[in-house]
Amino acid sequence: MGPSQASLELTVVALGIVAITLVAVVVGLSIRFYTENARIHRETTTMHANMGETMEKVLTITQSTNERAFALMEKANSSGLLDPNEMRKQIREETQIVIVEAVRQICDSVERVLSGLLTGIVGHLTVGHRELRASNGAGKVLEAHEAAADALPENLPEPRVDYQYAGGWDVVSWSGAVGPLTHAPLERATLDLLRDLWGQGPRQIVLDLSGVERITPSAARAVTAVRTEAMAGGHRVRIVTGTRERSEQLWDLVNGNGNSEHCPLYETQDEALAA
Repeated sequence: MGPSQASLELTVVALGIVAITLVAVVVGLSIRFYTENARIHRETTTMHANMGETMEKVLTITQSTNERAFALMEKANSSGLLDPNEMRKQIREETQIVIVEAVRQICDSVERVLSGLLTGIVGHLTVGHRELRASNGAGKVLEAHEAAADALPENLPEPRVDYQYAGGWDVVSWSGAVGPLTHAPLERATLDLLRDLWGQGPRQIVLDLSGVERITPSAARAVTAVRTEAMAGGHRVRIVTGTRERSEQLWDLVNGNGNSEHCPLYETQDEALAA
């Protein structure tokens, strides 16, 4: 009877320890979840404040622009120097420029805040399920929230275009992050460069995307636009992606844009130049 009672007491103690441990884990997760929610709320409030401030600037600039323009229109109308319709056209154009710039600033602000929110969400979910450990050579252990912060950097590199002539080919290299707000300037810069070369006659072009951060839908749109205009002008185009996986991603995105034509993709510049 004695041993059985002692075993029962040990079992009760063990169950009590397990229960206390579970309660501590639940409390810890609740505190962490509350902390993350509070941070997300603060960042959302900051985003709203920035958007409100930007819109206030838009209204102020637009009002001052309209006042200057109408004053100029009245002066020109009284002196007969400028047609009122032409002046109204100039007013609309100047106002549109101001609004477009303001919208761009708002989009940049929203994109930065959402990137921070996603970073926090990914870090919270990862920490809640498991701990990521990785040695950096000095024996340091990286927690999951540190890995998530590295996975989603806040400041992405601006896209850029580089050019070199190699083996009879015009090699145009892209680098940086290509997103919704950056693909159009990248596309224009590339086409401006190539149009100067096209004036010399048919060209052979290699578009190298190996320096791009990721193969995004925006990058695929820019590739499609450049390739379409080049092919329409009778020029040869080959595309370098960097890896087989990136080639498959670009292929799917290009075909998803409704382009079913053959699009030569290569993993390296050497393969593209030698093919």
